[in-house]
Amino acid sequence: MDYLVLFDPEPHPAKGMDKAMLILTGGRERSQAELEELLRRAKLILTEAHSVPRSLSIGEARPAPPA
Repeated sequence: MDYLVLFDPEPHPAKGMDKAMLILTGGRERSQAELEELLRRAKLILTEAHSVPRSLSIGEARPAPPA
């Protein structure tokens, strides 16, 4: 469960968390596209991303088919 950063002008808790993580730890939140790339490198495919209360998201992934 994590925040997925949205690229739109509307306020969203993920944007504040992204800034806090960057300032405090050098880390950051990911967009859905960045999460998909991370999973791809792990040979997984994002099948769904579900929003839950407080704007968090749960990502579902499955193994990628053999190349």
